Amino acid sequence: MGKAKKLIKEVERSFELIKKRYGKSAHYSRTPKLEFVKSKHIIKQEFADGPLKKKDIKNMEGWFDPELNIIVLVVDNIDSKIDFIKTLLHEYQHYLQSPKWMTRYYKMGHSYKTHPYELASKRAEKQYKRFIIN
Repeated sequence: MGKAKKLIKEVERSFELIKKRYGKSAHYSRTPKLEFVKSKHIIKQEFADGPLKKKDIKNMEGWFDPELNIIVLVVDNIDSKIDFIKTLLHEYQHYLQSPKWMTRYYKMGHSYKTHPYELASKRAEKQYKRFIIN
């Protein structure tokens, strides 16, 4: 098995631990699916804080799509297993959060740096060591 495929398998196993630890969202009927993409395959994407700008694609590591209930990880923008797990934890928090309030906070004037859900998701990333599969 290639290095990339092995890493993806480990991340998928970490995802199972994350789902077990954090449980199901009150806002969705099932847990999200996990999808891996390359940055060149990212199409125009709309987020709660507005449309994705082309210049942001090279830095984007992942996102939660509330309409499709999937977590997308951008494999060529993530440098390590730790960063994969941090991104997964961050996006899983968004799955757990209210999609209505995600948008509402932005309409109230919050930016990505001040949005309560983004701050909570950033805090969740600190738990990454619990989910590393060796």
